[in-house]
Amino acid sequence: MSLASLVRDEQWTQLEKAWAELLGAAGPIDEAISALDAASEAKQVTRLVPLVREHADVLEALSRPMEAAELLGKALLCGAPPGELTTRLVRNAEAAWGSESWWPLYTTLVGFHGGATDIRKSWRSLRGLIHLEPGSAFFHRSGWGVGEITAVHMDALEVDVRFASGRKDRLPLKSLLDTSDLLEPTDLRALVVRDPAALSKIIKDEPLEPLLSAVRRWNGKLSLAQLKSALTHLGVEGPAFTSWWRKARKLAETSPWFEVTGSGQNVTVRLLESAADPVASVRHQLKMSKDLKAALTRVRDLLSGAKIAPELRQVALETIEWLASQPGEDRTQRISAWLLLRAERNETPPPLAELVRLALAKPVPEDPAEAPALWRLFAEPPGLREQEFCLDLLREIYGEEHWLDEAAANVHHAPPGMVRALVDALLEAKRETLLAQVATSLLIRPTRNPNLLLTLAEQVEAGKIDGEYPGPLQRLHSYLLLAVHLQEAVGSDPFRTRAEQRLVSLLTSGQPPLMGRLLDGATRSQLRAFMPLVAKGVPSAIDRAFTHHAVQRYPDIFRDLARPFWEEENTVWTTREGLAKRENELRELREVKIPANAEAIGRAASFGDLSENSEWESALEEQRNLTGRAMEIEEELRRAQLIDNAAAPEGIAAPGTKVRYREVNNGKERVVAILGPWDSDAGGVISYRSPIAQGLLGTREGSRPTLRLPSGNLEVEVLEVTTIPLGVQQKAEAKA
Repeated sequence: MSLASLVRDEQWTQLEKAWAELLGAAGPIDEAISALDAASEAKQVTRLVPLVREHADVLEALSRPMEAAELLGKALLCGAPPGELTTRLVRNAEAAWGSESWWPLYTTLVGFHGGATDIRKSWRSLRGLIHLEPGSAFFHRSGWGVGEITAVHMDALEVDVRFASGRKDRLPLKSLLDTSDLLEPTDLRALVVRDPAALSKIIKDEPLEPLLSAVRRWNGKLSLAQLKSALTHLGVEGPAFTSWWRKARKLAETSPWFEVTGSGQNVTVRLLESAADPVASVRHQLKMSKDLKAALTRVRDLLSGAKIAPELRQVALETIEWLASQPGEDRTQRISAWLLLRAERNETPPPLAELVRLALAKPVPEDPAEAPALWRLFAEPPGLREQEFCLDLLREIYGEEHWLDEAAANVHHAPPGMVRALVDALLEAKRETLLAQVATSLLIRPTRNPNLLLTLAEQVEAGKIDGEYPGPLQRLHSYLLLAVHLQEAVGSDPFRTRAEQRLVSLLTSGQPPLMGRLLDGATRSQLRAFMPLVAKGVPSAIDRAFTHHAVQRYPDIFRDLARPFWEEENTVWTTREGLAKRENELRELREVKIPANAEAIGRAASFGDLSENSEWESALEEQRNLTGRAMEIEEELRRAQLIDNAAAPEGIAAPGTKVRYREVNNGKERVVAILGPWDSDAGGVISYRSPIAQGLLGTREGSRPTLRLPSGNLEVEVLEVTTIPLGVQQKAEAKA
């Protein structure tokens, strides 16, 4: 066994013997370095200190001071007590590199000597400087990511750097060491700046390489959260990470060198010391799953995509079958497992056949709205794919001659996963009349089977199923009732979410959208009749589509129906120009000020003791202010709406209008343009949230409101209210 394996297994006696053999062979120190990494992970480094001391003394005697220094330094960085190793480390390091011209500069810069306050930090910095040269890659921890050294200026102790973003800079060596990790040539992160195309090819074609690189950086074991962080450094995040991890996990689970345990967000990946049997590994990992649901998820991933070895497929199915037979497993997950086995083996597992027999033996419900026992069984699997598998089971039960009759009689009971396939089969069998009748029934009771209604509605509205249906307004009313029902549903239900997405697509897609076609020709009163239903709560895209069509036909239809739009508490009203200005402000924070602040923090760190470093404190305070400001603007932009799109009442002071008024006490006339808070820096433009605007909003020509200003109350007379053409916005000028 390797030294690292002996450390992990805590076989200390055998470890001492194996280490003595390594010393006797005078071999390289790689084994010893790996053992220190394993001891660091197990928090057992102090046990290895005597062995490290002896090993270093042997290397020194053999005139191998460089390796002795590397071994001693590694032990210190892994947590060994400095008092026992510092003298040896300094002596061997000086013997190895003391004759180099840079030695006095580098050791002085990092404070590397026998009396160093923090010998670990000094050694880490010195080791980085020793290997520093043009072409060296580094990872900047304060926000700039991966960069490359382009030149080293020994006289000034500075380096020229180029970041992957294209940014170039000159940094003090100490600042670089304090804020960055120098990368080994084999580190994939170096390719971010050296060869991005090669890195993209590796990520796409060799998914295990980034995984191996990340696991090694974390000493052979890491969590999913740590893996996400590591892959972010390679530019793999969000959907790209999800896609990569799906492929990498499948390969890792069938690789003899990885062990993947856990499920969901609690996954752990470990690099094995020696190759494992893939078949035994898959069996072990599945049996160690949290529950049958987690094991099923892993098996589905394993079976999808590229073909896997027959023996791995067989052991995966056998293990799922065994897990489904264990007491305490959820019934719905057991049914899912049996349906998966049936689909893969093309034969019905005995437990599933028994459930079908019991369901068929139960009497048909007297209430036609109640599903027969067999169709309730079909609805039990929680996944769409397993529900779709029930279609083949239905064929098996009733045979090719009669299964469609059973489907036709119970299609309104079909679970979401069976709906589309059943409708397609009935259409192919020329049973449009039946489907038209079902569609008409569901339009009357739209919440009975949302997925079936949506599947049929897509066909009906496309003119593919002829029938005598309710009129367009009645159909729209049914769809909106369904939208309210789906919005009111509580909890995370993937079937409901998918149905809601399909409903949004049905009503808002196409040219023209279905919403507009159904409302075409509607009167003002008919449109207003829909408003309470929409107001109850529908997806925002449906709400916008309805509002757009209503305002397009009757621009003032929302007048006096509700409180003024500008009183909506969670909305920030603005013009396009104001919105662009706010977005530019956020962009400057993200791309200029925050990165510049990160650089300032790095520079401040190079000035010495942080406890008395005013530049450091100032930079950190600025960092807090900048990030807080960015978060505040992001939240405002999420709540922003354009004044252009608001249903502004005619002749009433509102955001988007220009108001001319006279002060009653002195006769002075003034003109203000009421716009958004991000527009108010122009001459004569005020925010609708300002005290003057708050007093004017909602008034008409001839009104005499009282403005409540910080300086006191002011009575004015509104002389004129005009709409500002926001597309070619004109700046109003205040008049004395």
